[in-house]
Amino acid sequence: MRCVSKTWDAIISDPKFVKLHLKRASRNPSLTLFLSKSRIDGDNNVVPFPVSCLIENPMITLPNDPYFRLRDKECRYVIGSCNGWLCLLGYSSIGAYRQIWLRFWNPAM
Repeated sequence: MRCVSKTWDAIISDPKFVKLHLKRASRNPSLTLFLSKSRIDGDNNVVPFPVSCLIENPMITLPNDPYFRLRDKECRYVIGSCNGWLCLLGYSSIGAYRQIWLRFWNPAM
């Protein structure tokens, strides 16, 4: 496996971490995720929300929980998830130069 850093590799390779992560991720299998942008401060939030609530009331207002605020304002898209991990896509452009990156985030931590 190739990682960003030795520290990160040590964390995600630890069997205790893997077990705890899978336990937390499996608690709410019926959640869906929304990426919302605050009109007030422009922050991006990933909002976990039960699918059943959306079926019952599709006009519901999503909560703005600071716990799920993304620190990197340039991450604009959730492009995938697996067992609670989110893969986020971000990009920036300066003239003809464009930089694209991926971030992995575990909201349970």
